[in-house]
Amino acid sequence: MTDDLFSQDAYSGHAGFKHTDTSIDSAKQATEYRERIQDKVLDALRRYGLMTADECADRIGLDRLSVRPRFSELRADHKIRDTGYRRKLTINGRTHPYIVWQINPTEAVHDPE
Repeated sequence: MTDDLFSQDAYSGHAGFKHTDTSIDSAKQATEYRERIQDKVLDALRRYGLMTADECADRIGLDRLSVRPRFSELRADHKIRDTGYRRKLTINGRTHPYIVWQINPTEAVHDPE
């Protein structure tokens, strides 16, 4: 990963930074963390099939607030897609419809190097 991958100009899926060594290092760490969670999400969708972001968070044992944004990023990267289905889940005493996600067919088979 090179420093030129990072930018504050536009959303690129990478953390922004100020041009100091500590800020650049922090941005790299944040990006690596985000990518690890994205990999866990993709693996869970491959293994367990269709699920909501919150169901995935429960399945992989991470906080929903860490996992939900990864779904938006993966959707923007065309790695997952909205199935058109909704599941009603109750969270904090309120019931809402949640998107049921699936992995895109091109991502279904993963060769872990």
